[in-house]
Amino acid sequence: MENCTEHCRQEGAIASLQTSVANLEGWQRTQNGSIVRVEGKIDKLIFWFMTFAAATGVGLVVNIVLFAAGGN
Repeated sequence: MENCTEHCRQEGAIASLQTSVANLEGWQRTQNGSIVRVEGKIDKLIFWFMTFAAATGVGLVVNIVLFAAGGN
């Protein structure tokens, strides 16, 4: 009878752990989805920053070339 009590307690603990693992897996899926969305936003931000930097660099080069060529 004592073994049954210990066995029943272990089954309860296992069931509780299975529930916890299922909850954590659901939370992990949610977090992974959030991370993907944040990565997309960061990629867009980097794209716009690089576009701005390239446009600024091209403008700077054009102004230097025009200045060196004797333009006003």
